[in-house]
Amino acid sequence: MSATLQTAGALRGSLGTELLERSSAVERVGRLRFVRWLASGGMGEIYLGYDETLGRDVAIKTLSKISRLDPEQRRHLHREARMLARAQHPGICQLHDLISAEEGDYLVMEYLPGHTLAAQPPSPTSAVEIVRSVAMILADLHGASIVHRDIKPDNIMVTSYERVKLLDLGIAGFIGHFRDVAGTTAYMSPEQAVGFPLAPAMDIYALGAVLFEFSTGQRINAFANVTAIRRSRRQIPESLDPDLRALLARMLDLDPAKRPSALEVVSALDAILDTKTQRSRRRGFAFWAATACGFAGAMALGSLI
Repeated sequence: MSATLQTAGALRGSLGTELLERSSAVERVGRLRFVRWLASGGMGEIYLGYDETLGRDVAIKTLSKISRLDPEQRRHLHREARMLARAQHPGICQLHDLISAEEGDYLVMEYLPGHTLAAQPPSPTSAVEIVRSVAMILADLHGASIVHRDIKPDNIMVTSYERVKLLDLGIAGFIGHFRDVAGTTAYMSPEQAVGFPLAPAMDIYALGAVLFEFSTGQRINAFANVTAIRRSRRQIPESLDPDLRALLARMLDLDPAKRPSALEVVSALDAILDTKTQRSRRRGFAFWAATACGFAGAMALGSLI
């Protein structure tokens, strides 16, 4: 489920009344008290809750009224809970509990004030740093044999503490398994769109699509029909940094075997960021050198006068 979990301040104002009206039919479950609705997705809804025993805010994910009647949707929710429990990286939204009650099932997760990349697009430079953080998270997920399957701006969050978090393991699966075709068309790899066995390369393609979008201001695949993705061809602008262009070409290769691993993406982005830092330092040195020369020349001229 796509979720933009926002701070309390951001929820006030023109949207405040609407959000409060979309309150949970259940006011509390055990020690958890529902505070307000935060976001909705295809399967269910997310609420801000309060754990009265531990004295902390939490995010509570539950199925919608219609989805609760579908056993398959309930299995999806339980599968997500198992995935979250298996994924221990601090960049993954942490699972606190899975509660099954008469009213339904509830995922209790850490509450993350902040914004998603969809809500607040980053600059090209910030995008490189954020994508590097996501690649680190994916390296951990892939090491646990998990494929996220829905890497997109809506599922990448920058918290109010400037930490990058990867959201929503609702359609995640294990490497090598066959799953129904699911994901977001604009970021879906060709092989994922036609139902190939799950593989880390699918996440790498999607992350490359995210990096391309925020580096160029354009989306790679904006097709209504997912089968059209397989016929797509990308034009990576010549104006981009040559190393970034080379990395994007590898991440977006139509052949999954030619895409880099998550750790290789991290290494390549580290090199790109190091190069940017060195260039910035050289520009700064040149500026101060020119300033110093100008000051020295002025002093020498003053002594002659």
